[in-house]
Amino acid sequence: NDPLHVGNTKWYHNVVGSEAAWDISQGSSSIKVAVVDNAVFCGHSDLTTFAQYDVADGDNDATPPSEVWADFGWSHGTHCAGLATADINNGIGITSIGGNVELIGVKATQSSSGSGAVEESYAGVQWACQNGANVVSMSYGGPNYSGSMQALINSYPDVVFLAAAGNDASTSLMY
Repeated sequence: NDPLHVGNTKWYHNVVGSEAAWDISQGSSSIKVAVVDNAVFCGHSDLTTFAQYDVADGDNDATPPSEVWADFGWSHGTHCAGLATADINNGIGITSIGGNVELIGVKATQSSSGSGAVEESYAGVQWACQNGANVVSMSYGGPNYSGSMQALINSYPDVVFLAAAGNDASTSLMY
């Protein structure tokens, strides 16, 4: 009954066939999905937040800085959180892939640096893993391999890690 779960606005469900999986499960609140990004508006009415943290600024508020409306890029983490964890059948907004999972929002960008970078990604992933994440979603990437990030990921074998495949129509290897 979510008003934006219609037509082209549910394209992401069509791509992965998630609606067919709903006959098996619509997700569980025991699953915690961490979205490590530039910022996440965890107080959004369509998100159920389990925990949030701003590793870049060192506080418990993953919300974008106040100039979010001047730099629309700050909405990226919230957008990703909605696709992964928005509540379903609540009559609000979109329907997520995760259904009834709960969000761990992690802001990994300094408020003063602008929305385009995720400078504190290692610390963000580490905090998420240490604070109950079953899944860590990282919708960013770059051309450089990081042995320390790989070691961090390897140290949490029970956590599922998802990363961006790239949005630039490039076949270059990204990490």
